[in-house]
Amino acid sequence: MEQQTHRTTPRRTQGYTPDNYKTDKFWSHWIGGSMLVWPISVVVAAVIFVPTAFFFGSLLQIHMFDYTGTRFSDLLMGGVMTVIAGGAIGFAVGSIQQYILKNILLWTADRWTLASVLGGIAGGIIVGFMFLMDDPSLYYVHDVTIFTAMPIYITVLSMVQYLALRVAVRSGWLWVLANLVGGLVFSGLLLRNSLDPAVWGDLIASLGMWALAIIAQGAVTGYVLLFLFERHAYPYEEDEDDSIEEGVTRTPGQHSVWDKAI
Repeated sequence: MEQQTHRTTPRRTQGYTPDNYKTDKFWSHWIGGSMLVWPISVVVAAVIFVPTAFFFGSLLQIHMFDYTGTRFSDLLMGGVMTVIAGGAIGFAVGSIQQYILKNILLWTADRWTLASVLGGIAGGIIVGFMFLMDDPSLYYVHDVTIFTAMPIYITVLSMVQYLALRVAVRSGWLWVLANLVGGLVFSGLLLRNSLDPAVWGDLIASLGMWALAIIAQGAVTGYVLLFLFERHAYPYEEDEDDSIEEGVTRTPGQHSVWDKAI
């Protein structure tokens, strides 16, 4: 019998029954949610940044010491923007994913959004430092730095998510690996735009490749996440309780879409 190394037994969402555990809608929710991450991130970042900018702008001018327009103020505001942007993306990613985990995969996903925000902030700081080291003015950032930004950011974010995910599934490291690969696919598609701007137009080409990159990244991460919950999930509290009462041992994922495929 495999020894259980995680500390907390995962819990089902309220109202779970084997009959309502269906993953048919997983892909539409997952890809659609991936598309919503970016507009939600922009809104969240704007809501947080505007009052924060006013606050720090006023703080830099108190006591008759005007630091505005100086190197110090630029670094401070750049750092604030990095933290806000990273946290906003993490919040959008975590909120959407937690909704899917709770309503489609029926795991409570405790602290998933919090882990995503913290991971997003950490990833944003690392990426921001990379950009700053490449070119302090940020006007001539090299392509290799831009290419590695998404893989590094999303990998750091997923590493913090792993701390929450390991409660529910074995081999949670596959989630981190999937996000690294998905980030590379995302960056590769965006930086290798094969559409001809003269035919499609710059805007259409950019939006088309952006959507394709998001779908490709979502396909990689979604496949691995679904695989983990269908094939590597730990027994839930409710499953263990039912097994004790009925005197049977339940196998995680016995109502699996993977079983139907086989």
